[in-house]
Amino acid sequence: MKVFLKKILAVVVLYNEELEKTSTFRSLCEAIPNGSVLDIFVYDNSPNRKASDKIEHNKISIQYVHDPTNPGVSAAYNYGASFANQKHKEWLLILDQDSIINPDYFDVLFKSIRTDINYYMPILKYKDQIYSPCIVRYSKGFPLKEVTKGRIKTENLNFLNSGAFIRLSSFLSISGYNETIPLYFSDFDFFKRLKKKESYYYQLEVEFKHSLSFVEDSNLDNFILKFRLYSKGLREYLAVNREDMFLGVIFGLLRCAKQSFKHKTFVFFRVFYQELLP
Repeated sequence: MKVFLKKILAVVVLYNEELEKTSTFRSLCEAIPNGSVLDIFVYDNSPNRKASDKIEHNKISIQYVHDPTNPGVSAAYNYGASFANQKHKEWLLILDQDSIINPDYFDVLFKSIRTDINYYMPILKYKDQIYSPCIVRYSKGFPLKEVTKGRIKTENLNFLNSGAFIRLSSFLSISGYNETIPLYFSDFDFFKRLKKKESYYYQLEVEFKHSLSFVEDSNLDNFILKFRLYSKGLREYLAVNREDMFLGVIFGLLRCAKQSFKHKTFVFFRVFYQELLP
C-alpha cells in the first residue's frame, strides 16, 4: 500500500474555505492508512489565502498554490497534473472541497487496480441520491437508482469531477481539462472526451457523500449568482460541443422554467439569455 500511495498525487481545489476545515481534507486524512503518506496538491482559488505553506500532518505532504484570479477548477486540475508529471507520479486523484471520502477508499481502490483500466470512480451521493455516475440521455445527465460495480462500459454514463482516480498518462493524452470551461460543465466535457479514448472504467464499491452547491438554493441572491455561472458554463460547453447545441439550450430553458416556478421570479430567464447570448 505504501508503494501504491507514493504513485498518487491528490489534487484538491479550494475556494473560500480553510483547507483544514473542509470535509474533503478531513476525510482524506482519515482515509489514508496509518504509516503511509500521500502527496497532496492544493490549488486555492480564494481571493485571500485559505491555507498555509507549512501545514504539518503525519499522513500528508502538501504542495500549496494560491491563485486569487480564480481561473476555475479546470485550470487547477491541469496545473496539478503538470506538477504530478514533474514528480513522476502515475495516478491523479481529483477532488473538490465538498466530498466526504469513505474511510475504506484506499483499501478498496488498491484491490481494484487492473492493468487494462485507466480510471476508477466512486459513487457520489447527495442526500441519499446517486449523482455520479449518471446516465446520459439527450445530452443531459440523469441520476441512477443503482450502480453496477466492476469493469463497466462508459458509453452512456457520465461523472462528476470529485473522486475521479485517473492514470496520469490517460489524463495527459486528452490534454486534461478544457480551461475555456472553468467550472460548470467542466466534468461533462472532460469525461465526454475521455470516454472516446477509454471504452471502460472501473466502478468502485465505495461511496462518497458529496455536497452540491447548485442544488442548495436557500439564499435566492446566491443561487442567482450560481445560475449565472451555470448559464455561462453551458455557453462555454456548447461552444466546443456544437452537436449538443439544440438539446443543451432546451434543457437550459427547462431549468429556467423550473427555478422560475420554484422561486416565483422570471429573473432566471433574463440571466440565461444574458449569459448564453452575451
